[in-house]
Amino acid sequence: MSEFYKNEKTAQQYIQMTEGYDPSLMQALFSKWIKTTDTILELGSGPGRDLEWITTNYEVEGSDYSPFFVNLLKEKFPAMPVHQMDATALETDKSYDAIFSNKVLHHLEHDQLAESLQQQWKALKPGGKLLHTFWWGAHEEEIMELKFKYYEIEDLKILFEEQFEILEIYRYDEIEEKDSIIVVAKKK
Repeated sequence: MSEFYKNEKTAQQYIQMTEGYDPSLMQALFSKWIKTTDTILELGSGPGRDLEWITTNYEVEGSDYSPFFVNLLKEKFPAMPVHQMDATALETDKSYDAIFSNKVLHHLEHDQLAESLQQQWKALKPGGKLLHTFWWGAHEEEIMELKFKYYEIEDLKILFEEQFEILEIYRYDEIEEKDSIIVVAKKK
């Protein structure tokens, strides 16, 4: 993972970049696939944009690699468990009904993503679900010291299908037309 989010100045830049975030896609996915009684872990909670609405309807725990964001989340959501966690190692002794991330796992190299999925499989209860979003494409780039790995749908299918049944996978519009991919999968 990049050191970008560990630096308060660059983390604040990220917070400004995500102003005006529209949570409607994630809200729709949750209402379709996640029960309000499910226990949920968010990987890479950042400043808590998704947590702002999830905590009103679901039992959720936040996590982030960045100590800055972990402290921010603990201040913002004092009743919610928040963990400093690497999405690759996913060091937890808990099990969850669902794990999700919104544009987080694209910072991982291919082998790191495969390891993260293996660790997520271990942390999910039987029949547990994953909801993850990625940038679509077949390239890598670095923006403001952050590495981005873009994925094709077929590449994600290969990574997920070994341990998960894919329930939904499709491209959607975030900034540009069809620039993103959503994956919803169930533990086999």
